Amino acid sequence: DSSDLEEVRLAVQGDDLFILARTTTLGSSDKPALLVLADRAAGETSLAVPFDSGLTSSRAETALFIGGSGVQTADLATGTASALPEATVAIDPSGYDNAIEVRVPLSSVAADDGSLSLALASGTADDTGAAFKHIRLEMNDEVAHANVANVAFRLAEPVRIWFERDQALALNAGTIDPFFYEVDTAKLASGVTERVVPGHGYHDRIFISDVGTGVPRESGGNGVFQHYGLFIPASYDGSPTDLQWWLHWRGGTAHSGASVVPKVFKQLGDDSDSLVVAPSGRGTSTWYVGRGHVDFLEVWKDVFETVSIDRDHVYVTGHSMGGWGSYLLTLLYPDRFAAAAPAAGPVTMGAWTGADFEGCDEYKFEEYTPCYIDANGSNPRVQHTRKILENALHVPYAMLHGTDDELVPYSGVLRQSQRLIELGYRHRLYTSPGYEHYSHPIMDQWAEAGRYMHQFTRPENPAHVVYKRDMAFERATETVQSDGANLNFDFDSAYWMSGLTPVDAAPGATTEDRVASFDGRSLAIPEEAHLAVPDSGPPTAPGQTGPYVITGIQWLDDPASSAPPSSNAFDLSLTGAKAVKLDLPRMDIDVTQSLAGSVDTGADLSLRLAGPWAGTPSVLVDGTLVSATLADDVLVVDVPAGSHELTVIPAEAPQQEATTLQFTPDSDRSAQYSDAATLETSLSTVSGTPVEGAAVRFELVGADSSRTLDAVTGPDGLAAVTFDVTETPGEYRLTATYSGSDTLTAATSGMDLAIVRDDSALALTSAGRGANRTLSAALYDSDSAVGLAGREVSFFADGKLVGTAVTDDAGKATIAAPPASGKKAAFEASFAGDELYRPSSDNL
Repeated sequence: DSSDLEEVRLAVQGDDLFILARTTTLGSSDKPALLVLADRAAGETSLAVPFDSGLTSSRAETALFIGGSGVQTADLATGTASALPEATVAIDPSGYDNAIEVRVPLSSVAADDGSLSLALASGTADDTGAAFKHIRLEMNDEVAHANVANVAFRLAEPVRIWFERDQALALNAGTIDPFFYEVDTAKLASGVTERVVPGHGYHDRIFISDVGTGVPRESGGNGVFQHYGLFIPASYDGSPTDLQWWLHWRGGTAHSGASVVPKVFKQLGDDSDSLVVAPSGRGTSTWYVGRGHVDFLEVWKDVFETVSIDRDHVYVTGHSMGGWGSYLLTLLYPDRFAAAAPAAGPVTMGAWTGADFEGCDEYKFEEYTPCYIDANGSNPRVQHTRKILENALHVPYAMLHGTDDELVPYSGVLRQSQRLIELGYRHRLYTSPGYEHYSHPIMDQWAEAGRYMHQFTRPENPAHVVYKRDMAFERATETVQSDGANLNFDFDSAYWMSGLTPVDAAPGATTEDRVASFDGRSLAIPEEAHLAVPDSGPPTAPGQTGPYVITGIQWLDDPASSAPPSSNAFDLSLTGAKAVKLDLPRMDIDVTQSLAGSVDTGADLSLRLAGPWAGTPSVLVDGTLVSATLADDVLVVDVPAGSHELTVIPAEAPQQEATTLQFTPDSDRSAQYSDAATLETSLSTVSGTPVEGAAVRFELVGADSSRTLDAVTGPDGLAAVTFDVTETPGEYRLTATYSGSDTLTAATSGMDLAIVRDDSALALTSAGRGANRTLSAALYDSDSAVGLAGREVSFFADGKLVGTAVTDDAGKATIAAPPASGKKAAFEASFAGDELYRPSSDNL
């Protein structure tokens, strides 16, 4: 693990080359070692690489061995090695840094012409610190083999489960020659930035896991660097795009799908114009609970920050354990998904035969019972998704299953479908005659599941929300496969409902009070009537060769009914709950008008109504005025157990005095790049009284950038900010905003700000005489005198161009002066200007 390279970085500063290598794991007692091969001359002669590396090279002439005791350099032609005293090494095993960094003279590895071509490998130093420690192979260790563990630079490994095919083949052949990289030292030295934008195809995405979750460990694949697969369809142009999740089976990893069932990414990706994400789940058998569930949440966050996603078209599918994950995630987070397709998916963590009777667990053959089958430390009775299947009201399922599945009994999945029929929920059970557990990935056909899923759209704010919170199920999701991490997920919300709290949430409780059920309707959102009727279809579809039988439920518009007229009201039914919160704006309920609510609760309930209340309203329960509290825009009403009618009458809004906000003449209407600009506004009431202590926000918006600045008014009502102008020159719009208060109205003001190029200055000097004469031009910001790096300066002699040079970090450009022609030449240096700075020149 201490030799498992996570990243390698190169830097050039002056005459030195810096190499930073980071591994996934590194302890204070580990002895990391790096091998650097340098191709410094033409020719291909196979030479042995020293330091007990077990390698040969036909490209390298020089090898460096880097360890905690320093750096050794070896001439491969002679095989002699010696210390490189000018080099320095630093190793930091603390926390998750896991870094080894080295500085070596650039001349020790560069070719005579200054070019740099390197390959690098990692391993562990032996007790002498001067060679690699022998890597013991589990098989055929007596055969000579490489003693390095990981290789850089591998920029084009083909898609595999571990993305290491080319590395494995090269190490088996005893060489790392295929991984030499031509380093552009000029770009490194000048600080060039090159942005890499992932294009069409499959990518190994790496993110840094949150140490605060307690899940990352300093061992194996459990570190902070975590992987997931990301497939980008050819149609992706950066606009919001559908997202398809693919969850791997037990025994798989993040990239198992891409390497074993690639049509997932064609049929659910390219053919469906969808992004596809394949998380690792923190292991082969975490079942997406415990630390595997943390991985799902972290991948969810990272992928939404990485690509542009259509939030209303997110889908999930997976095979076997991934099929269970499709049930799990949609039932815990129904408001995140539009549809799901469990393939050969067990309905609990393990399996269920469909039978359940008292004493079932007492009948065992080997480790199995006639009812439930556990897997990887599960509690299948507690983790049975059938218990919370009501949550899938707005998430249709395409359930793919074979009649001959030997690991996940078809009978249990059939019972899952029967429960969905009882509920009247949309779904299809695709029964494949003769299919066993692995038939679906063997056939690698997902087009029909994709067609079914991708016809649905997630309702952001549905009229009807059903959600059940089962604390036993929740605790199992937190503890099973947690690896000791103290996890707390709180599955208590869906759509516009949140904070659903059971009467008894204690970990040791086993009563029904640990299950809180919510069934609520917003009568302000029209709900079209539908008919739940049987669903069926053809025995095959395009892209599918295996036959199947479809059974299920579909929703059709009910021609005999129409949506009832909307009203400013809600209707709730709860059991086992002591608290719940409603987001009234998301329910289209207007808090400035009287609203009504019907509440049927099996226990005393703290009902929390969130909205932009103008003041504490009057609340009547069954016609009787009751006490209610308002804090942070949440109205709390205590509703006793039973059926009750609520009436909420809004308080009258306090009278607000009008305000005016204006930019003062002291505000800059024009500013130069890199200089300071001042903005000032005056806030007062319409009667002319200055408003003190008010927050004013300035927003500067241009074609490609924006920024906000905040200020507070003083006793004179003035709010001012001064800022350094870093925006690209151009036309910008400035807006100042005061958001108002209970007694004062909001106000805004706007003006245009022109940002122009700053002034530059050139100072031309000469040095030396005759053939050794040079011309130097110092280019700098005329205000700050800071040198301007990376700009091209043109040099002229008697009006003719004699050469150009790029300014260094100090803003200085230098060329050799042309030979004298018998008379004193007139020299000139000129900077043509760029998008940030105006032209300038100087002459001698």
